[in-house]
Amino acid sequence: LKAYTAKGCDNCAKTGFDGRTVIAEVLAITEEIRDGIVKGLPAADLLGIAEKQGYITMKEDAVLKVIAGLTTIEEACRALR
Repeated sequence: LKAYTAKGCDNCAKTGFDGRTVIAEVLAITEEIRDGIVKGLPAADLLGIAEKQGYITMKEDAVLKVIAGLTTIEEACRALR
């Protein structure tokens, strides 16, 4: 794996970043999730259903964006604080 660092230039005001990248997690309320909510399933069970459907946590999204070179490890850690 290659880790990127933010070097900075005059165009980015020496920050090493141009624009913004969102680190997020979104829970799609599928029929199965909705049924689980209506049944009063515990959060851990709902999370299990969501993970089977491809749910990605905010932390996982940050790691994927670091690997893709969209942000740095330091910036991802700062955003997750």
